[in-house]
Amino acid sequence: MVCPEGLDNWLFKNTEKLLEWSVSARDNWHGAQTNSSEIGLMRNQFISELDYLDGLKNVHVDIPASTPVMADPVAATVGLLTVDPAHQGGDFNKTNPPGYTDHVQFHVAQVAKASDITPDTRQRAAHIIEALQNVNSWLRTVRQDAVKLFNSTPDQLKQADAGRTLDDMVTLTTYAYIGKLDPVTNQVHPGVTQVHQDIEQLATFTLTKKVPTHL
Repeated sequence: MVCPEGLDNWLFKNTEKLLEWSVSARDNWHGAQTNSSEIGLMRNQFISELDYLDGLKNVHVDIPASTPVMADPVAATVGLLTVDPAHQGGDFNKTNPPGYTDHVQFHVAQVAKASDITPDTRQRAAHIIEALQNVNSWLRTVRQDAVKLFNSTPDQLKQADAGRTLDDMVTLTTYAYIGKLDPVTNQVHPGVTQVHQDIEQLATFTLTKKVPTHL
């Protein structure tokens, strides 16, 4: 059920696409001057975002089941988020796995449990898990924003509140993709770009003649 290329690659690619749609939707908004064509484009982008956030098997949780798919149906096979835990993962793992943020976190956590990994690898795994928790939180708010905007009337989409929500989506998808700078500590709370780089480092290993006594 999981698309080829690996969980990490789809997490990275789909978050990047989510940012692209968020920016495009905001660029189509011109307040009270937003025309019907621009509103139509925005609505399609909200649907595309929810296709990717929820996954096609679960997007009905947020929008009517009759809504046409606007995203790449292969890329949207699995969602970025776990939105229906009663029917995702566990016994449903083969047909409806958890969202990428949770699924990648699960596998990285299993690596961290290995008794013979190096301290650097253990620390890198911890950083990846922390970043994925950040991403999950940011994307859950993006999902709330997308649902709110999808359910808005054309007149409501022309209001200032819609503009603020669109700005919020751009901000949060940017955080999810590249991270968020903390102005107090000057440290970056990482997003999927850092996760992607760190997971590639997990694939490296050191050859040694020292075999652990217990595995």
